[in-house]
Amino acid sequence: LKAVCLYAEGRGEAIHNQVKNLSKGIKIQPTLSVFLSPSEISDIIALKTKDSALNTAREWLVIGCYIGQRSASLFKLGKENIDVKTNTIRLTQIKTKASVVIPILKPVADILAKHNGNFPPLLSSKPKHNYNRFNDLIKDVCKLAGINEICKGRIRNIGGRGSEIVSKPKYQLVSSHTMRRSLATNFFGKLNTRVLMSVTGHVSEQSFLLYINKAREIDTVALNNAFANAME
Repeated sequence: LKAVCLYAEGRGEAIHNQVKNLSKGIKIQPTLSVFLSPSEISDIIALKTKDSALNTAREWLVIGCYIGQRSASLFKLGKENIDVKTNTIRLTQIKTKASVVIPILKPVADILAKHNGNFPPLLSSKPKHNYNRFNDLIKDVCKLAGINEICKGRIRNIGGRGSEIVSKPKYQLVSSHTMRRSLATNFFGKLNTRVLMSVTGHVSEQSFLLYINKAREIDTVALNNAFANAME
């Protein structure tokens, strides 16, 4: 509501002087969603299946875990997005309209090479059907890869009204959004946070840290290392 009011103000509308206080006192809670660890992604890469649809979903899942884009942007990618000279993928995010440049890492390069320098085919020509089928198939892919640790995650209730926290085998909690979260979590602390944010599309570092559920944990480790190094 606050965002809508501020947007209206930016377009010349008069708004109430208390709009800025609409979010006062509201605490943002860390999200509770799963991500795939580097070893789990390796298991997915190593998975062999003769089912063409499962294999296509597996390839898109691997690509997504290394480029960190929302499904809306991911499934729009084509050969024209590949910059061979710089070995990067260049795109404009569908949601944020931000221009993004992402290095092509080896797992992605191997998949592109299998498709003559292009991305895998879509699972359906209809975007919604493609999205739904992908979400279903990657659960099967992760199950076959042995990703069955019991985890807590948030799922939408039937009918889309609200959500609840459940404990289920990890493969049942995997969705298209897991790809973006996996890249953000796996590379956090290894790459400059601002660089990661430019890829994921987060505007503030606070929201990014809540997104990956590592704000306190990683900061404490970094603090301890900094003090230890200073004493040497």
